[in-house]
Amino acid sequence: MSLISVIIPAYNIEVYLARTLDSVLAQSYPNIEIIVVNDGSKDATGKVADEYAEKYPEKIKVFHIENGGVTNARLTGVEKAKGDWIGFVDGDDIIDPDMYERLLGNALKYNAEISHCGYQMVFPSRTDLYYGTGKLVEQDHITGQKDLLEGLFIEPGLVNKLFKKSIFEKSDIKTQMDFSIKNTEDLLMNYYLFSVSEKSVFEDFCPYHYLVRQDSAANKSLNIHQLLDPIKVSRHLLAKDMPKNIKMIVERKLIRELISLSTRIVKENSELIRPVRKEARKELRSKLGVVIKGEAYGVKLKIMALWAGIWPWSYWFVHRVYSRINGNDKKYEFK
Repeated sequence: MSLISVIIPAYNIEVYLARTLDSVLAQSYPNIEIIVVNDGSKDATGKVADEYAEKYPEKIKVFHIENGGVTNARLTGVEKAKGDWIGFVDGDDIIDPDMYERLLGNALKYNAEISHCGYQMVFPSRTDLYYGTGKLVEQDHITGQKDLLEGLFIEPGLVNKLFKKSIFEKSDIKTQMDFSIKNTEDLLMNYYLFSVSEKSVFEDFCPYHYLVRQDSAANKSLNIHQLLDPIKVSRHLLAKDMPKNIKMIVERKLIRELISLSTRIVKENSELIRPVRKEARKELRSKLGVVIKGEAYGVKLKIMALWAGIWPWSYWFVHRVYSRINGNDKKYEFK
């Protein structure tokens, strides 16, 4: 029976870690090892992890390291893992009991190196599914990369996926990753893993519960990584050798990110945003000729780029009105 190593990076989550560990311990698939990487926590996270390891010595291993960020913590866990398969769970989320049994079952049935699924975002007053359609898709080497980068139904996170451990070595992931990236790092690591995977399989069920809280990283004050890292990831990918149709997807992604940053207005963080927005507008305008003439960009994106590049305030106003009409401005509202 294949061993699954579930890696839990943990930083200052003493209140939530026990709940997460209980959900992984409750998995219906029996052959699981749990690796908690305490990423230099300043609270009692390490103590909670150690107490669970003492209680479940055959299941849980804990490693205490200096704070190096979530990517470093995850890859430390991969190095320590003895499993044939690798899964990731954030230390403040929970998973359904059948998650890894179903993911591994799909991987073995379809001879895939990556098996992935949907997830649910749990707010205090509601739960949003991404997406729970029940469809199953087999993806070859190219289709897996394409679906991941397009993001139309494949989410860019690591936590809703099960990876064959061998592809971490095959991708030379530790050398490939840029550890300075703190936002969108999941997408970057996923790309490197998908780029060496011959086959992946996706089943759209939602066993992973991403629990939204006010003090989570996603809800903290805007920082420079949130602004620049998505663009940094796109540039990082464009520097790599990849099939032309995949590169075109990343080129479109970069233009969308420049449009978003060029038209961003947040009064509370104007000093942070203003110089970044200025540079994004400058870069977007410099690329307009390439976008208008380029085969990678459809008519809609060309119009968006031209509009945002020349009349950014007008674009922001219309986009804001449209978001209010369709409710997108409330999509991630915390109540």
